[in-house]
Amino acid sequence: MMDIEKALREQKKQIDQINAPAELKPRLETALNAERKRKSQDYRWALRAAAAIMVVFLAGYNFNTLAYYGKRMIGFEGLMTDTVSELVNSGLGQDIGTTYAFDNGVNLTIDGVMIDYNNLILFYTFSGDLNFDDPDKIFNLPSIYLKGFFETIEHNHSVGSLDEDNREIKFVSYYDPPRALTRQIKIESYSMDDSGFNLIEDKVIIDRSKAMGKILKKSVAHTFKVGNRNIKIDELIATPTATSITGSIQNIFQLARDSLYDNRIRPNSISMSLWANGRQVDSQSSSLKTDSKGITFKQDFDALPEDTKSIQILLESVTADYDVDENFALTMDNGEKNIGINNQHIAILDVWESDSQTCVKIRTEDHLYLSEVFLEVDGAKAELAKTVENQTDKLKSGRIERTRTMYFDKSGEDMNLNIKRITYKTDVYQSVKIKVN
Repeated sequence: MMDIEKALREQKKQIDQINAPAELKPRLETALNAERKRKSQDYRWALRAAAAIMVVFLAGYNFNTLAYYGKRMIGFEGLMTDTVSELVNSGLGQDIGTTYAFDNGVNLTIDGVMIDYNNLILFYTFSGDLNFDDPDKIFNLPSIYLKGFFETIEHNHSVGSLDEDNREIKFVSYYDPPRALTRQIKIESYSMDDSGFNLIEDKVIIDRSKAMGKILKKSVAHTFKVGNRNIKIDELIATPTATSITGSIQNIFQLARDSLYDNRIRPNSISMSLWANGRQVDSQSSSLKTDSKGITFKQDFDALPEDTKSIQILLESVTADYDVDENFALTMDNGEKNIGINNQHIAILDVWESDSQTCVKIRTEDHLYLSEVFLEVDGAKAELAKTVENQTDKLKSGRIERTRTMYFDKSGEDMNLNIKRITYKTDVYQSVKIKVN
């Protein structure tokens, strides 16, 4: 990513390397020898004048470069992806430059906004009395909310950077794009501290001529089979700022059915990669949500190369929490016992009593957790008091195993381990190719 100092250094190198063409010297000597001394002096004067004009031109060029960068978000260089930085440096996006003052001495400057079909990117700065000598104060920064045409514009993620003097912090925040009919954005920002509640509201007119309209929209409609579940890729949308992939794991009817029969799946994360022209595209963010549509997901990647000829989506793995409700009888000092749930292996290494507690040591792969577990002792249910990590081992195969001890607040003779829910990762490594043209 090129910053202002690097850009100016490159300009200086280019200027320093400017030399007269090799054939220019003999031509000038021939011309000077052929002319009278007066004309030679006139020519040298003209040459000096031309040189002076060139110096002024180059100096002006450097000044314009500085002014250009000054206008286009100085200080945000380290917060932008290479793609967004190139778009900003190409003059895309809309400058705002409006500053608001809070009662507590903090100023908010909305520097600019960039909009396309995938993103609304907001550039803003907090400055003034930030009081960052106290590390806890960073959480007291004013919150920012955006609203569009009868909609709340959802925030996805942000990156920020604090200057060396702790007097200014810059953010680049990514939001869902506003609806096509939206012509102005309402910005709400409030702070709440010892001085009380302070609200700032304003509206920013969107210059739709500054919005980036280039878009590649592809219906994928491909389903991956993962165990007894389906993961569907619905659509790929590529714009100048990013490439988004949307899909679903369950519709609302499947979600209701699984809830009714206590057979729910709660996805924690989906690992997916995007490939263009055989090269991996950088991942930006991912999200999962459950609403009236069921369980849906969105994966955001960097923008596609301009010369993209092939696109491939690779589903690598899915990590989810599953309802299982399995029971396993336990006995004290009975050696290692192996159990299986949903094709996942759990080794019960030891069971013993300590200070009226029952201790159960288990070994699993590093991605597997018993997310809801009880111990039935002589007919009574004992809650899990705590889990202690014992050790982590990396095997020659590359797998990582973890050993943990669970402590339950009861002890007795008749014991059953009741595992209600389990979380684990399922490797998939299935792909789908998308036609570009």
